[in-house]
Amino acid sequence: MVLRVITWLGRHIEQGKISYFRWESQSSRRFKAWPVQTRWLAFVLFPAMFAGCCGGPAMWLAAWFSGATADAGRGAVSPEAAANEYLLSISYNNVEGLAPLLDDDRQDQLLRQRAAYLSEMEATDPAPARMSWEGYDVRPLSQGRVEVRTDVRGNWTSAAEGGGRLRMFNSEAHPWVILLAEDDGWRIVEVRPHPWCGGYVYGDRCSGKTLAE
Repeated sequence: MVLRVITWLGRHIEQGKISYFRWESQSSRRFKAWPVQTRWLAFVLFPAMFAGCCGGPAMWLAAWFSGATADAGRGAVSPEAAANEYLLSISYNNVEGLAPLLDDDRQDQLLRQRAAYLSEMEATDPAPARMSWEGYDVRPLSQGRVEVRTDVRGNWTSAAEGGGRLRMFNSEAHPWVILLAEDDGWRIVEVRPHPWCGGYVYGDRCSGKTLAE
């Protein structure tokens, strides 16, 4: 009986390894930072042992989890969707879910660029409430690459004296260009924002209250 269980477990582990390495080669960008042994334990050994204990429901759960994690590692469904998520991550200072939409080789650089731009925005007095944009112009470049252009505004709010209603005022719209490549979904490879200091606000007044526009 014990030998039969060991044989069955070994067969399922081997099948799991084959499926895992196929999945990893296609869409495991989110887990590349994990050591190989950790990934193998998480996605092969433990699911196989769990399946042996719990049978059919466990196999269904493992299949669902595998599909969910694969989808989580894919790029955006369209260039516009990727560009929109990037701009939202700046407007609302929320990086969650952004990493899979960035090119693997440029991910660190793009995240540093984003953080530096946010730092300039937050150093402005008063800091903007958010950014806004409308419409995308998608232009094909070479095979599998496009650029997305959109005009972006800085938005500020201020309270009227005496605690009255909030007022909103905006900068002029300025062009942003986002370059993308198709790689298991659309991923951002380069961002060319309009300068914040010297663009949206005066260069020598980045921490002041005077807007360039």
